[in-house]
This record gives sequence, C-alpha cells and structure tokens, in this order.
Amino acid sequence: MNLLKTAKRMISCLCTCSLIINFSASSIIFADKSSQQEDTSTKGLGCLSNNNSSAIATKTLADFTFDRASLPTSTDLSIDTAFPPIGDQGDYNSCVAWATTYYAYTYMVHYEKGISSTYDNAYSPRWTYNMINGGLDCGSYIDDAIHVLEYQGALTMTDCPYLINDAYSFDWPHNTQAMINALSTRAYNDGEFSIPTTYGSNFENSIDVIKFLLDNNTPCIVSAKATPLLTNGTWKICKNSANYGQNICVRNAKTTSSGITIPGEHTMTVVGYNNNVWCDVNGNNIQDAGETGAFKIANSWGTTWKDMGYAWILYDSLLSTSRIKHASYSSLPWDYDISTYRDPFFACGGATNDFCYFSIQDYTVGLVSEVTITTDRRNQLSISSLHQSGSFLTDQFDVFSNYSGWNFNNPLSFNGTLVINHPDSENIPTHLSGYSWGTRISDTLLDSHAVCNVSCKIVDDLDNTIQTYCTNDYIDGTYHTHSTPLNLNRGDVDYSNILTLNDADIITDYIAHIINLSNVQKVLADYNNDGLVDLTDVTSLKLYLASKGIDISPIDEKLNRYIQQGLIDCKK
Repeated sequence: MNLLKTAKRMISCLCTCSLIINFSASSIIFADKSSQQEDTSTKGLGCLSNNNSSAIATKTLADFTFDRASLPTSTDLSIDTAFPPIGDQGDYNSCVAWATTYYAYTYMVHYEKGISSTYDNAYSPRWTYNMINGGLDCGSYIDDAIHVLEYQGALTMTDCPYLINDAYSFDWPHNTQAMINALSTRAYNDGEFSIPTTYGSNFENSIDVIKFLLDNNTPCIVSAKATPLLTNGTWKICKNSANYGQNICVRNAKTTSSGITIPGEHTMTVVGYNNNVWCDVNGNNIQDAGETGAFKIANSWGTTWKDMGYAWILYDSLLSTSRIKHASYSSLPWDYDISTYRDPFFACGGATNDFCYFSIQDYTVGLVSEVTITTDRRNQLSISSLHQSGSFLTDQFDVFSNYSGWNFNNPLSFNGTLVINHPDSENIPTHLSGYSWGTRISDTLLDSHAVCNVSCKIVDDLDNTIQTYCTNDYIDGTYHTHSTPLNLNRGDVDYSNILTLNDADIITDYIAHIINLSNVQKVLADYNNDGLVDLTDVTSLKLYLASKGIDISPIDEKLNRYIQQGLIDCKK
C-alpha cells in the first residue's frame, strides 16, 4: 500500500475523575447516567496544540480489500488473555501512552507470542510518556508515542514501573539491557484511517474497515473531546439483553451548555465492536435506525469508570447529525433540543473521526550505540543514530529529542546510559565491514548547562562491547558527531580484532550449549560462512590458528570432553 503522509497531527489530552457504576432496581432504566455517584479521585487532564505535522501514514478505503459480508457481528479483543487488565493513569496526563503502549502494544505483542497479560508483564506507559513529554506532565502526541514504539520498542511495567499517588517518576530508565531487549520487537506499518461524519455508504464502509482491523487483532487508538468524567458526552444504557445495563455514549459535545469550547482531549483504545448493541436513544421503545451498533473502548481511569473500565460508543455518535429521529418530531434528530454543540465522537472538533493503528514485528538486533551522558537540562538534549557508507546519513528520528521551546520551571536532569538502535545493522552479514557507525548528540542552547561526560560505544544485543568511539566529550549549545569504522572478521567472536584461541573456545562452548551468543557473534561464529555454526567452524578455525603456530591442544581437549559427555555430536 502507498503510504501518504497526513498534514494533521493527532493530539492527546487527558481527562479526570472516574464514575462508579451502582445500579439499583430503579436506576436500570432509559436515562442519562450523569446523575450516578462519582468517584472524586482525580485523573489526568491536559492537551497539546496541533502543530500540523504527523509521522502516521494516511490510509483510505482503497487501501483495504476484504469481504465485508464475512465480518462477524461482533469482536472483543479485551476478553483475550493477551489483553492486559484495565489500568489507571492517576492524575498524570499520560493517556496516549496508556492507549498506545499499555493496551494496543501489549495486546499485539502478547497475542503474537502466546503470552497471557498481567499488569506486571504489560508494557509501560511511563516508558513511552517520559520519552515524549519533555519532562513535563502536559500530554503528548499519538504519532510521537507510536514512533517510540517503532524505533525503541517498550519496557515492561516490571522494568519501568508506573507509580501514582505522587510517586510517579519522570526519569528515563537506567536498565540498559532491558532497553536493548526492547529493540527485538517493535511497532511498524502505522496508519491513520478516518471515518466521515456524514451518513452514507462511505460511513458504513469506513465503519467496516475498523471492524476489519479489530477482527484482525489490531486495536485502534482514538481521541475525543473530553471534560473531567467525559461529562460532555451523553451516556445512556444498552437495552439489548446480552449487554443490558452497560454504559454507552450516544453523543459527544465540543462545548458546554453555556457555549464554552471544551479544550481537552482524551485518548482511548478501541478494542471491539458489536452490531447488536442497542440503546433506545430517543426513548420510544422502538429499535430505530442509528440506535444499534457500537465500538467498545478501554479507558485508563481504573475499574471504577463505567463498566469496569470499558464502555460502548454508538456508531451514530460519530456523525455530525444523528440519524436517530426525535420520538415526537420525525423531521428532527433526537438531540435537537440539547444546547451543547454536537461533536462526532472521535473527531475532536475536526472533519473526520480519526483512528490510528500499527502492527508488530520482530527484529534481529545488530549494532546498538550506548551513549552515557550527564546533563541537568534533559529538555535540551537530542540524539540520533548515524551510519556512514560514503557520507553520513541519519538513520532514525531523534527519540531522545529536545523540548527547549517549552517553559521549564524545574528542568530535569539525567545521568545514565541511553540506547540508540542502528536500524540498517539488522542485516548483520552485509554490514560486517565497510561502514562507520555513530551518533549525533546535540545540546540546543548555549547556557553553560552542557551535556557532559559523554562516552559512546557500539555493543551487541547481549550488551557486549564491540568498540568504544567517544570518551569524556563536552557539548554546549551545539552538536557533536561521533563515529567509528567497524571491520568485523568471521571467527572474531570476542571482538578483539584478531583471531585467538579464545574465539575457538567461545564457539566450542556455544555449539555445546554451554553459553549463548549475541546475534552479531552468531554471524561471526560461522567461520566458514555456510549458514551454520557447528563443529566444522571450530575445526576450520583450529587449522587457521595452528598455521599461525598457536597451540590448539586446549581446544582439542575440550572438544573430546564435550563429545564424551554427549554435548557435541561429532557426526554432525
């Protein structure tokens, strides 16, 4: 599919307080649910303005070919064991990270790998949020969050805990190996698909696209205009027997009853749909056009919100004018007398309802740069990876990017090591020699708050040092480029730049399953370049070492011992 870049950037903003669902015999009726008891605990609220830039590919109906008649009447990803339990962002403005990382990314990775999700093994929204919020708790962009997942992967809640009740940390992680491990599975093939806000065949067909994505195990990321508790939405209850009494939003508004525009937006995850969900929106006890069919969303305000953290969004609420007619005046929509200005639910005041999504892919981690720094102005730091084959090229977006345009009352410091992936090195055999690898490190403001004690090294996926290429650099108000040429030779698994008895010893232990090798070492261990790491590689390397006058008897003794122990099959 051709990927067209959209000119619009999805904004994240967060909302507050939860709602306790407390049905009594008298409350399970057609009614606006706003009168129910509220949870007074606070939840995140905040937004970023649209800067008309996006890294998400725009998709159209022409990009999707499938048999619409074959779509099931309902799909619910949240009932799969791969879907994580409902989480709570607390009063931090991290909804984008919860929707993209905790829900969508966790579900897809764990679904593909056959893992049952728990809170601890789910992927951490703190990881993503702290990468893109500039150290300030004021929201983030959906495309920025997806970009982190595409280039850095994600850390789990165990490796990067998300703590609330004033215990939240805006620090970047310090677990280098966990960050390297995260590179082996990452997001890719992102897309943004929009549903029109006027009813017709394009609306119906577009609804089917989202159903198709969900039916193919792809959650969608959406945003909505929101006040605390989403009270700008009109909430009612489902009337069909299978979903009776569950919460459903039938209308959203971009203004308050007094006409004031609602500034906030909140990001959630679409996890399912059901064509049979019915809400008697106009209260006439008849199943009218527009009253059936809804998307299911997972929210990040804890299990006290709506139905244990989930809710339904009526398809009709995505329209700028409801199809549902007034119970008494068939020429008017049911909500003609509501004073708030209707907003298509996932449109955020725009012309279309926007759904973002991405896929998951495993990668072979090749070369990685570890950059150790000290800075007391993290917001001024920017790092990108480089490779050289004739001239320097920037491989990736600045994941560790500066936010110097923001007003920092309390700038964050960082003293630790960051992991920078080198994407082209994933094809390891073709990048063993002839390339230089490095990083571009920037401090964006000349103010005596430098990025200092900078050191850089190339490592493999097991965090073995391949080569150091920078020590004790000082950068203030400018950028420095550091790189190193690598010429790795087959057999040199200890990265010493010379073939030794130690290399043969390491390869012997590997084929005896005594030790593991990194992805780069596995390529180098294939000394004869036949695609296998086996006894013939050790034999060939021994012959080379012997030709250089090196005593190879220690390797012969180890081989004989391993063969007698059955650790190595000499016939293979």
